[in-house]
Amino acid sequence: MNIYNKIFVSSIYTAKRSSALRDMWKFTCIFYPTISMTFNFMLLGLFINEKFFSTFFYSLEIRIVENGAYNFLFNILLYLIIPLYMFNYYNVLYNEKYKKMIEENKESYNKKIISIYLILSLVSPIIYLLSIVEYRP
Repeated sequence: MNIYNKIFVSSIYTAKRSSALRDMWKFTCIFYPTISMTFNFMLLGLFINEKFFSTFFYSLEIRIVENGAYNFLFNILLYLIIPLYMFNYYNVLYNEKYKKMIEENKESYNKKIISIYLILSLVSPIIYLLSIVEYRP
């Protein structure tokens, strides 16, 4: 939980210091790590789907419209973003737990950790996908 707390303390710092998002800092301090965690879980799901269960995740898909891109976004929202956002909200903001987290992790009260985590989370699925592509001359 220590790295989790440091990521959120850094996210709180970033959200509170942003001039454009200062009014809704509670939403944004949860949103950045949630998006990062979504990409991490998608990478984990891609890895598990490729190595172990080739059709398991397709059975969980909910189809609402004919367009596959909209269905994909809806499923990501339903299965990953909303549950992770609720989980993070109750672990950080509910009953003002973030105040205790800030006191315990003063050294993480900067923008570095959330920036590194966000960049690594967004780039790692791309690197993984590029690494599994076969080159055929």
